[in-house]
Amino acid sequence: MTRKSTVSHIVMLLLPMCGIWPGRSTILITRLFWIASIAFIVLCQYLYFSTHLNPQDFFNLVHCFSSFLAYAKVFTKLVAFWINQQKLVETLALITDDWNDCANSDIGVRVTMHKAKLSDRITNAILILHTMTIVGYCLGAILAGADATDEAIELTYANKMQLPFNVNTQRTYRFVLIAEFMHLILCNLVAGVVNAILLTLAIGTPDAKEQIMKCLLFFSTTNLEAFIFCYAGEYLSNKSKTIGFAMYNCPWYNLRPNDSRVLLFVILRSQKQLTLTAGKMMELSLESFTRIMNASGSYLSVLLAMQ
Repeated sequence: MTRKSTVSHIVMLLLPMCGIWPGRSTILITRLFWIASIAFIVLCQYLYFSTHLNPQDFFNLVHCFSSFLAYAKVFTKLVAFWINQQKLVETLALITDDWNDCANSDIGVRVTMHKAKLSDRITNAILILHTMTIVGYCLGAILAGADATDEAIELTYANKMQLPFNVNTQRTYRFVLIAEFMHLILCNLVAGVVNAILLTLAIGTPDAKEQIMKCLLFFSTTNLEAFIFCYAGEYLSNKSKTIGFAMYNCPWYNLRPNDSRVLLFVILRSQKQLTLTAGKMMELSLESFTRIMNASGSYLSVLLAMQ
């Protein structure tokens, strides 16, 4: 038996990059890198949010806020593992001891090897999915090929952010895009490693592979459907708001009195926004989607506690 743990080799190699593995001289440098890099990106997102705070940039602001939450989630996972890294090391040591105990039995060897192969497949699937997500997320900004020397346009980045320094050369712009792409890849690999570890520790249950795939596909399609409806409701509500803003900001003072009176009715009508509802019980919006996810997480925690 060449390996000594059910946890995938890829996860073991990526743990020091996450600043989780103790006893390495580079751990402090790695943690400082994550703290500084995420703090800098959050600063850039704050600058973007503060300078684009208007109804016309509503969806860009939502994009910026969603990106901020994603970085906050990754950083929270890192801090949680930094604080509890000794427990993780003890858990990995117990896995190694169990692996050594199984080496004396042919049945134990087959069972542990099956779990190890399943762990490898889960890890590879999660990391590939995260990498493909980032490639698709950044592809638009990379292929846009914006001209950094044109001061009349706003440069496009993968994240909605505003840098605290001027980017006025094409070389600098490409360097920023590459650095942003690499940092997003690293962030998603961190998130993937954490998820892979948690799923690897669920593997010992009966029919773990079937249960994981069934639940994963079901929750993915269900959450995607809920997000699509809530996004459509948010889009419709936002467009209703922009009608009123457009009427208010138009040169109404140049119109004839009869036409300007019509604008008042349009503005009044736009205040009663068009919305999508779920059976007249709740409006479908991104805020509603957030409440649904929070409620789902709360119910899941209660069910796990009652198990």
